[in-house]
Amino acid sequence: MHFDAYRYQMNAYRSQMNAYRSQKSVYSYQKDAYSWQKNAYSYQKDAYSWQKNAYRSQKSVYSLHFDAYSWQKSVYSYQKDSYSFKRTPIVTKKDAHSYQKNAYN
Repeated sequence: MHFDAYRYQMNAYRSQMNAYRSQKSVYSYQKDAYSWQKNAYSYQKDAYSWQKNAYRSQKSVYSLHFDAYSWQKSVYSYQKDSYSFKRTPIVTKKDAHSYQKNAYN
């Protein structure tokens, strides 16, 4: 009888220990699940940030292209003006005197 009581007590203790271990495992899995969820959120945030940075970089590249195009247009315009000025006849002193004389007549 005494031996049976001891055996029941040991079985009860083992069952209690198994329940404790199971509970510990469940807690550990819950902790892991929370950690994975947190990491997933963090990765999502990083991905969004990278996407935003890529968009900004793309916008900057577009802006630089547009600036380069504008500068190129300006250079072309200055070149055109320069060519035009070169072709314009130079007013000589004689012409200036003639214009002045005609202005009074």
